[in-house]
Amino acid sequence: MNKQPLTVKKLPKVGYPDIEISQTDHITYLEMKTSAVKVKSGFRYFYYTNSGKIKAVARHLLLDISVSQESKGYWKTEDWALSDLSKLNVHLKNEFNTSKSDLMDVNARINSINIRF
Repeated sequence: MNKQPLTVKKLPKVGYPDIEISQTDHITYLEMKTSAVKVKSGFRYFYYTNSGKIKAVARHLLLDISVSQESKGYWKTEDWALSDLSKLNVHLKNEFNTSKSDLMDVNARINSINIRF
């Protein structure tokens, strides 16, 4: 049994992953989600964009914690599930994002007209 201590680091910025766990040269990335019990929704619950937070080949896990409100300011954990994201079925969407100034860059123009009144 490997008794080397774990190093847990909360990663900056929003987005996947939340936490990096390392033990010697093995790294695990962990995403934590909390949701209300028995809420089924078609809304996007998890997504990944390249924010530069993933720096190594590693295991990727998701910890989902279901809670219910017992009283004001008090939430009770109902259940939890730990999932291996390598088993996740994904839906990919092609898209790109840019600013208006990048879209209107002079170097990209074929032609333009400046109308003055």
